[in-house]
Amino acid sequence: MVEGRIPAGFPSPADDFALKGLDLNDLLITHPLATFFMQVSGWSLVLEHICDQDIVVVNRALTPRHGHVVVALVDNQFTIKILHRQGGCIKLMPANPEFGEMVFQDGQELVIIGVVTASIRRRLAPRSLAECHGARDAGQEDTGQEDAGPRAAGPFGR
Repeated sequence: MVEGRIPAGFPSPADDFALKGLDLNDLLITHPLATFFMQVSGWSLVLEHICDQDIVVVNRALTPRHGHVVVALVDNQFTIKILHRQGGCIKLMPANPEFGEMVFQDGQELVIIGVVTASIRRRLAPRSLAECHGARDAGQEDTGQEDAGPRAAGPFGR
């Protein structure tokens, strides 16, 4: 990969000489032994700009705080949501009005796996910009399924 700045306005010929190598590991991973990647499945975080098929960087070394996007295990199923702590109540919140919050009852198990520190989107992924902003294409079939959470692409398997 190449490091450099790309002007969104007018190109500068001098920028051709200011390039050096980039490594996404150096840019996105602060705790290599505690960091992994997962692929998102679902639309519950579109207002956080995290969309279906995005790759998220998850850091287990960080302490999850109110407002962080987290990967969690809820009753042994992965999900990715916004951590909401108020008083003694913990909820997992979506960033899409089409999804409800997750409030925990007695007997339910919640394990915060890690904090999402970055997301990566393939620009040529088979989806539209409208989908990423929560409005699905009229021609796309609606399966009626809830957000399945992230798909593991790290030490947790699939």
